[in-house]
Amino acid sequence: MADIEELVRKLGDPDLKASADAAKALRDAALKGADMTSAVSTLAKGLSNEDVNIRRMSAEALWHSAFIGVDISAAMPALANALSDAGEGVPLRAITALYHAAEHGADISIATSALAKALSDKNMAVRRNAAGTLEKAIENCASAGSLDGIEARVSESYAALRNGCRYGKETEPTGTGLAFSELTNQIAKRRDALAAKRDVLLEDIPKPPKKGGVYQEMRKVRNG
Repeated sequence: MADIEELVRKLGDPDLKASADAAKALRDAALKGADMTSAVSTLAKGLSNEDVNIRRMSAEALWHSAFIGVDISAAMPALANALSDAGEGVPLRAITALYHAAEHGADISIATSALAKALSDKNMAVRRNAAGTLEKAIENCASAGSLDGIEARVSESYAALRNGCRYGKETEPTGTGLAFSELTNQIAKRRDALAAKRDVLLEDIPKPPKKGGVYQEMRKVRNG
């Protein structure tokens, strides 16, 4: 198995060839199931490297790490920024990393705004994977407040797209409206599920005894 610490050191090498080779080796190590915990922060920095291959390999290494359950929380802000990367393949790999992180229960809320914007990306694969990742984030929401945040970002993104289309600045990609609609439905279903869970929890709380019950009789004896 590759020496992860040594590869991490080389990824930060100012020599682009050495850095690119390290990024590829880290990607390969992650693909083989290596524990990449110590490499996550450095891979996050790799997402902003001037070389698109290094950015792409860094995103892919994070993707394969997240797939096996490695905590990539430290890379969340960088992955969110990578969704607007113009480099071919970088946004899709970043989204896939976010999806697998969410699949293992990670909080990807910091990336939901960027994911909502990616719903109108020109690349169909990016749009579809962004929608799937948002659905996973919705599924993980444990409170109405977190759902409200996602709903607001999705609504803002679609409103911006519609305004752009109205003034001829943008063209709505095929299926985008349907994707936004389906996400809205998913949010409503999750909100209903949370409400139902809350009601069950409330039912489990012991009710105060009715007036005249055993408790009241005990008070009468005690106060004799």
